[in-house]
Amino acid sequence: MDYGIELDFEEPHCIEGTPGAEIITELAPLEKDYIVTNKRRYSAFMGTDLEILLRGLRIENLILTGAFTDVCVLATALDARALDYRVIIPEDCVVGTNPERHEAALKCISYKIVYITTTKKVIDTLKE
Repeated sequence: MDYGIELDFEEPHCIEGTPGAEIITELAPLEKDYIVTNKRRYSAFMGTDLEILLRGLRIENLILTGAFTDVCVLATALDARALDYRVIIPEDCVVGTNPERHEAALKCISYKIVYITTTKKVIDTLKE
């Protein structure tokens, strides 16, 4: 598998079929959900079919969650914004490599890149 120079900085991780990479039951995709696999870079857009899928579905707004705020979430948010998506991050649905880096990443991307909110606000908005 190609992970580029990422492995110069850290050990292999989040590899499909290995412990820690499995989807937890509470977040399991539904039968109608789309699944994009083979993410090999920090950004979910780099080298995947994510943008093709989103454009085909005419998606304009993304709710971005996951780990790690200061690495993958940051890279994905920056690419999404550069690709002209509106990005919403519920801050209670992301985690950083440590609290300081998490807060720094949120502060950085909240300036003209993403909308920072909470899960409750997202759910309330979707119900409207």
